[in-house]
Amino acid sequence: MCEIKKCGCNIPNSPIICMSYKENPNCEDRSLTVSNTTDPLGYSGVTMITPEVNQISAYTEHLEFVNSPEPLSGIKKHTVLRITQSFIDGITGLISNFVGKNLGTGSKIYKGPKREGENVIQEFRTLKNSESVEFQEGTDDIIAVVNEEWLQQQFPAIPTINYPVIDGKSSSNYGTPVYDGLDADKKIKILPVSSSQINITKKTTPEGQDYLDFDIPVSADETIKQFYVNSDYTGGGASFEGNGSILKPYKKLTYALRDIIGNGYACAPQFPNSVINLLSDVTVLQSDLDAVPRLNNRLSVQSTIISSSGETRYSIVYDGSSDYPFDTKSLCEEALTVFGGGASGVSLKFQIKVNFTNVELITTKTTGIIRSWSYDGHNKFDGTEYSAQMALNDVLFYSRYNTENYSVYKKLTDYQGNNISLYGSDIYGQDTENNLPPHMLVYGLGNVKEGQHNIKNLYASGLSATMIKIERTTVNFGGNTTIVQNSHRMPVQSLNPSNPGEYLPKNDITIIEMDSSWVRFEKLDHKITYPSSLVNINGNIVGKLIGGYNSFFSVKKTHSISPHCTIQTGGGQFLSGILNYFITIDTTNANPSLIMTGLDYGSMTTEIGFCTRTAGTFKPTVIVSGSKFNNVKSDTQSNVFVFADTAIINGYQFIPGGAFPSDDSAKGAGLIVGNVYYNTTSNSMKKITS
Repeated sequence: MCEIKKCGCNIPNSPIICMSYKENPNCEDRSLTVSNTTDPLGYSGVTMITPEVNQISAYTEHLEFVNSPEPLSGIKKHTVLRITQSFIDGITGLISNFVGKNLGTGSKIYKGPKREGENVIQEFRTLKNSESVEFQEGTDDIIAVVNEEWLQQQFPAIPTINYPVIDGKSSSNYGTPVYDGLDADKKIKILPVSSSQINITKKTTPEGQDYLDFDIPVSADETIKQFYVNSDYTGGGASFEGNGSILKPYKKLTYALRDIIGNGYACAPQFPNSVINLLSDVTVLQSDLDAVPRLNNRLSVQSTIISSSGETRYSIVYDGSSDYPFDTKSLCEEALTVFGGGASGVSLKFQIKVNFTNVELITTKTTGIIRSWSYDGHNKFDGTEYSAQMALNDVLFYSRYNTENYSVYKKLTDYQGNNISLYGSDIYGQDTENNLPPHMLVYGLGNVKEGQHNIKNLYASGLSATMIKIERTTVNFGGNTTIVQNSHRMPVQSLNPSNPGEYLPKNDITIIEMDSSWVRFEKLDHKITYPSSLVNINGNIVGKLIGGYNSFFSVKKTHSISPHCTIQTGGGQFLSGILNYFITIDTTNANPSLIMTGLDYGSMTTEIGFCTRTAGTFKPTVIVSGSKFNNVKSDTQSNVFVFADTAIINGYQFIPGGAFPSDDSAKGAGLIVGNVYYNTTSNSMKKITS
C-alpha cells in the first residue's frame, strides 16, 4: 500500500503513481502491474512497475488501452493494450497496394499482382534450367551454372599448337598448295578456291554442317557429252537422281538415257554423240523401263556409247521382258515410223549407230541379248543410203534365262538314280526348249552388201540356245571370240533316256548358225567343262559326258541376195564338249566354203561326226589345214571333201593327196606309199599301201 495515503488505490477515478509502495496484502487488487506474460490469466512473468515510471501510456496511432470486459480478453478487471484499427488498416493497405518493379534490361523476374478472393498474390517468375545453364539454390542466393558437358560439345577438338606460330607447310609436294604463309601479324594465310569450270559454293547440310560443294556443270551443247552412272552413289538423299557428273553421277542407267533422249527419241536423241561411263554394276528393272517409255523397253539410244570407266568391266543387268535390249533394229523401226516411211524399200533419213565397250550385257528373263541389224530395207546397195551399225569392243554377254525354272530344268541322275554333280553343284537338264531366240543375232547387208558390224574380243556365255546366229550378212569377229556354256544347265535329247544316265546331245540346237553369210573368226575358242554321268553299257560302268549340241557350226543358204556361205577361222581351242557333228551343212543351191585352219579341237574326246550334209548335191570343201580333231567318224565324210593339209585327225597326220578314182591314178600323179588321198570311186579317204 502507499505510505503517503494518497495512493490511487483508494481513489478509483484519480489514480496516481505510488512512489513509496509497500506491499499490503489487503490492497493487492489496487496494485498496477505490466503484464508481459504468456499466462492467459496474466499472473505469471509479471513485471512490476518501477518507481522511476511516472505514467503508462499508449501511442494512439499504433496502440490503445481498452478496458476489457470479460468477452474481449477473458480476464476480469483488466485493461487491454491492443493494436489500433487504424494501424491495422494502414498495414493491410500497404500490403494490398504493393507494387514490384524489375530493374535493368534483361528478362523480368517480377510478374505482377494477382487477386485470389480477398487476397492479393504477388507473382514472380521461376528460373528454369536449360540445356546450357542450370540454377542452383543456395541458403541466401541462386547461382547460375553453365552445363560443362554441353559447353564442351560446342567446340571442336582443339589441336595442340606450339605458340607462337613460326610457319606452316603443305602435307606433301603434290598438287597446288592451299597454305600461303604467314602475314605480318603471324596469322596463317589460306588461298581461296576458285575455278572457271567448277562451281564452288558454301552450303549447309540439313543438320547445320557447313561444307564446300564442287559442282561440275553439265553443258547444253550438241558436242560429245560425258555422263557417269554409279548405282552405289548415295549422295543427295533418296529422292536425288544425280546429275550425271563424276561427282554426282546418275544412280540409274535409265536416268542417263532419259536425259540424253531429252525431248527427242531413242533413234534421234536431243543430245547425240553422248558417252555413258559406268562407275559400278547396274541393274535395270522393268519399272525403270516403264518410267521412260521413249526407251521402248530397251537400252539402246542412237549414237550413244556405253562404256566402263577405267579398266574394270562393269555389268548391265537387264530385267525387262523384251528380247534384244541392246539393239539397232528397234532404232531403225522407230526412225522409219517417226521420220517417214515405215514400209519395205524406204531409206533411213540418217545413220544409226550404237556402241558398247568393255561391259557385260546380261539378261534375266530373255534369251535374246544383242541384235545388230545392218539396215538393208532400202534394197539398193549403191552406197548412197544410210544404214545401221553396232560396235562391240571387249564385250561379254550372258543369259540367265530359265536358270531357276524347274518346270523346264530337271535334276539329272546316273544309272543308279543318284544326283549328278559338278564341283559340288547338281546338274540340271532340259529337253523341251526348242528354237529359242539366239543370244546374239547379226544380220543385214548394209548399203553396199557389206555388214555394218564392228565386233572385237567377244566373250559369249550361253544357256540352251544358239549362241550366235549370223544371217544374210558379212562380219569379221576380230581379236578373240570365246564361247562358253553353262556346265550346270545342259540341253539333252531326253530327260528320261532308255539307258539310265546316258544323256545324248540335243539334236536341234547349234552353237553358231550361219545362213547365207561370209564370216571370219580371227580366233575362236570354246570353253566348257562338261559334266559326266555313270552309265551301264553291257555290264560295264563307264562315265559319259552329258548332253550338248547337235553341231558347233550349222551352215545354211536360204537367201539369194547374200554372200556365199563361207566360214574362216584363224585358230582356236575346243577345251571339252560333246557334239553330234562338228559341222552340219544344209544347202541346196550353193557349195559352201569352210576354211578353219589352226584349230586345236583335239581335247574334244567324245565320238563326233566331223561333218554331214543333209541337203543338196554339191560336195562342199572343208579345209582344216593345221587343225587337230579326235574321234572323227569317217562315214560322215561321204558327201564332203575334206582338205586337211598337215592336220592331225584321230591322232594321226593327215597327208594331203588330192582326189583320184584309184591308187594307180594317184601314184600316176606323184603320190607314194603312205600318202592319203580322196578316192572318188568309194567316196572315202584311202591310203596308198603298195
